[in-house]
Amino acid sequence: MALEVEAKLAAPSAVALARLPDLAQSCGFLVGEVERHIVHDHYLDTADLDLYRAGWALRIRDSGVRQRLTMKALTPPRAGIAAREERETLIEWTAQDGWELPTAALDGEPTRMAAGKPFQRLFSLQQERSIFPLAGDEGTHEEGFWCEASMDLVRWTSAGGEPREAYEAEFELKQGSEDQLRSCVAQILQVSGWKAATSSKFQRGLEAAGLA
Repeated sequence: MALEVEAKLAAPSAVALARLPDLAQSCGFLVGEVERHIVHDHYLDTADLDLYRAGWALRIRDSGVRQRLTMKALTPPRAGIAAREERETLIEWTAQDGWELPTAALDGEPTRMAAGKPFQRLFSLQQERSIFPLAGDEGTHEEGFWCEASMDLVRWTSAGGEPREAYEAEFELKQGSEDQLRSCVAQILQVSGWKAATSSKFQRGLEAAGLA
């Protein structure tokens, strides 16, 4: 089981979010080429929310090219950094398949947690993700550090059918320490005037769907 370590910032608009590479460079970081992706995330659970009550989120991420099933622990962030256990695997899935999952997926852990109950969709969201590598320069405190930075335009549909949007910068640690990640995000926070993202996309999706 892998450990995902990340931090997130909330930008006030899509225009502001698009400035992230320039903001990072103004702080002395190195940035790479931006790759753009559109993904659809479908969060699943039983009608009794068995996985959620056990502290896990279950997601199918459909990029159009591949589909990935992920279980992620709902561990709250500490000092601005979220370190969460994560398990994932590629699956063959289309929307026409509904929400049935291969019983052996992820070593059968979702199926065991569901205790024989069928899965259903809690909510879905669409993300327009612009991803680029962000690294510390030589001779700085952040030397040897790099993370995958992502500019995410996130769209949910509420229980009442009204669309909701959020603009998030996400920084997933790939090499280095949590302190270096924290320093990186703090510098960008200072020059941008943005705010720390205080809740996960999953939690806001539950709220939008009227489940929390």
